[in-house]
Amino acid sequence: GGKVGTGRHQMRMSRAVKSGNERLASRTGEDMALDRALAEDLKTLDHDGRLHVDSAPLTRSGVFPYLGKEINAVMADEPGWRLLDPDRRYNLLRPADEIEKAASTFRGLPILWLHKPASAQDHPSDITIGATGNDVVWENPFLKASLVIWPAYATEAIEDKSQHMLSAGYSYRAEPRSGTFEGKPYEFAMTNLIGNHIALVKDGRSGPEVAIDWSISEYQWAALERAILRMVS
Repeated sequence: GGKVGTGRHQMRMSRAVKSGNERLASRTGEDMALDRALAEDLKTLDHDGRLHVDSAPLTRSGVFPYLGKEINAVMADEPGWRLLDPDRRYNLLRPADEIEKAASTFRGLPILWLHKPASAQDHPSDITIGATGNDVVWENPFLKASLVIWPAYATEAIEDKSQHMLSAGYSYRAEPRSGTFEGKPYEFAMTNLIGNHIALVKDGRSGPEVAIDWSISEYQWAALERAILRMVS
């Protein structure tokens, strides 16, 4: 992999990227929604090489497909819930007002190397790679927050885009409600969202708008260009 930073902050891709995926591939949770986003704002490395992102989209509003088995797992404890076809895809609306109401529940969440439900009693410390900040804000159509990524291998995976998408894990209720949003039909609407964790993933349900997109070198060149423009203006 390529280098990140300079001098003592140079980092190379760790074997843990491959071995971590192989060792932990089966450790996923199906009792919450898993959606993806792209961290797109300014990134810096601190003096110990940890990556800080000023603002990253954690999730967004819109209509997205979910397998029936994913929805059934979330709604298993709902009285009167009629099981959906586990292998059929259903379109769910993720409403802007519901995401905005849930914003505070995404503060200080663990960022994981892969999806796994997290709690104080069962914290997945072996795959925790960072955390969201407390500055969670709704900027339609995105829910955004600052991030910190701790291990070098995760920063390297973000820079070379081998694993740079953000995917929010959260609980919700699926309310039967049909309609159309931005030209896309839906059969259910998500309500009562509660954030649980954020995962760093390879592919995203919410699309490429929600990713940690700039490499460190691109950020440094942009900063240099801005400084030069200020000097000559």
